[in-house]
Amino acid sequence: MNFKSIILILSLASSLTHAQTNNEVSDGTGKAQNRPNGSLEIGDSIWVNNLCKLITSSGELELVSPIGKAITTCPRKIDYGQIEVAYAKLSEPVKLQSCLSIDLKQSEVGESCLTSQGIEFKRVSINGKLGLQDMGAKGLVWFDEITSNVNQYDAEKVCKENKGQTLPTSSDFQTAEDHGFREAFSADMDAKYFWSSTVQSDDGDVAYILDGSSGYIDYVDRDFRSSKVSSRCVGAAGVVR
Repeated sequence: MNFKSIILILSLASSLTHAQTNNEVSDGTGKAQNRPNGSLEIGDSIWVNNLCKLITSSGELELVSPIGKAITTCPRKIDYGQIEVAYAKLSEPVKLQSCLSIDLKQSEVGESCLTSQGIEFKRVSINGKLGLQDMGAKGLVWFDEITSNVNQYDAEKVCKENKGQTLPTSSDFQTAEDHGFREAFSADMDAKYFWSSTVQSDDGDVAYILDGSSGYIDYVDRDFRSSKVSSRCVGAAGVVR
């Protein structure tokens, strides 16, 4: 059954079973409103063949949830003879911009982008420090501030001096790389290297380091210092504002 057929059936059912032309329905916020019978808008939900479906911008009906399950859409059913209809105003899904097309660091707090790996990164401020929050599984907040020309010992101290921040582990870097975090930081990480807190198990004087251009994780002496080697601190994804 296509979109036009449903509109037609609703209109016919309405004219056969109801003399009035408007019904009071929920707009999804708990407020009542009048909507002409059979008049559907993008974001409305509707009962069809005992299935709750959503009206989308393409005019298609997409399954939301079957009757009987706990759902937030289709909360109000109106009996039009053999057809049950419900309206619930929903907001359309937010379409995120590609992280390759914007500089998220220049965006307002709360704005997001989507990496090529399909992971959302959000602009956040925590304890007065700006950063990008990895919204994927095990994702962290990666702070903007970079301190260059530091060895690994200094990098750890820099992060500890900031409330709620630590130097990322090599595992943190790998997860972030899998999520496409270098895209979210645009060209910010190119031609730079970033210390991790992870040292080699068989050599405590060697730590892992991320190549910001390629995403490759290598290792080097913890005493190594260069203008191209930096620290970038992370924080747990807690209260974001």
